[in-house]
Amino acid sequence: MKGLSAVLAIGAIVICGQALAEEPTGQDLFRQCKTAMAFVAAGAKGNTDLFAIGQCYGLISGVRDTMTLSSDWLPPNLKACFPEGGFTNGEGAQFIVGYLNQKPFMLQAPDTAVAIEAFRAAYPCSKG
Repeated sequence: MKGLSAVLAIGAIVICGQALAEEPTGQDLFRQCKTAMAFVAAGAKGNTDLFAIGQCYGLISGVRDTMTLSSDWLPPNLKACFPEGGFTNGEGAQFIVGYLNQKPFMLQAPDTAVAIEAFRAAYPCSKG
């Protein structure tokens, strides 16, 4: 029984290590959000990767909501000042794709960091 437990523990470590090594990057998010933008531009028709669209929009929603809910205690270097009505997932996809076109070095950054920086660039807080 101890042998089986050890094998299962090692297996879990290996599997978790592989999952951690495959963290999504800005490159992944760029592709996913470009897919979402193309789908919308085509009138939500055609054969497309709906999973990629869901990944893009899901990340946008999660990052936007987290930044909004935590804005009172976020340090200034992580804040964005969103408009009163917020922004749509489609607009978020445009911000991300535009940001990565301007800053291609961020293609290797974690996708969440890319979204935070793209939203901060789109909605900077005034100084003063």
